[in-house]
Amino acid sequence: MMVSVQMVDYVEEIRYAVESLVPLLWHEVSEEDRLDREFHRLEAATHTGYRQAGAFVVDSDDPEDVGLATAIHWDTYFGVDKERHDVGQQLQALRERLQIRRFSMDALGGALLQIVKQGLSLVHGGLAGAPAGRSVGRQSLSTVAWQARNQAMHWEEGKLRPSVIDCFKQLEADFGPEFGKYATRSLAFSVVGVLDWRDPAAVLTDLASLG
Repeated sequence: MMVSVQMVDYVEEIRYAVESLVPLLWHEVSEEDRLDREFHRLEAATHTGYRQAGAFVVDSDDPEDVGLATAIHWDTYFGVDKERHDVGQQLQALRERLQIRRFSMDALGGALLQIVKQGLSLVHGGLAGAPAGRSVGRQSLSTVAWQARNQAMHWEEGKLRPSVIDCFKQLEADFGPEFGKYATRSLAFSVVGVLDWRDPAAVLTDLASLG
């Protein structure tokens, strides 16, 4: 088959789409990561504050120690502990919102996988003629991207090809039970996460490597 499209040209053609999709896909997940880190920092600071307050009154009848312990306790309560509570509520609300939006996130992930699959089709005529690319667990990048796109597009039909099933069984073995759900919903976002496509440059670099 004569190759009419070069991967370097295809990468430039779809650069805008990738640069638009990836930030949209990860925006709220990145915010969840930030809030989670902040919550654990505040939680540690809260425990430290209360522990320090308790340390001043252990085996002590000194009124100054009791007074200092009380001051530390209330400073912690109205300071980092209150802030920890507020951040925890934000984090819980965001996680609930992400659950509701999971379908949209999988749809965006599927669109990203479609871009890669289309590149392999245009440049190499399909998966068989494409370079393997880097390793993703015990499989190749091109195999995972291709089969994950097919799973995202066809899981509702209930007739996934053996090659798709084999790919996801291996993903399950390599990355966990989430990938065993291939027959019940799109796993596009989970695959994008395993591929570590968190910024446009990572996607474009991987795609260029399949040229």
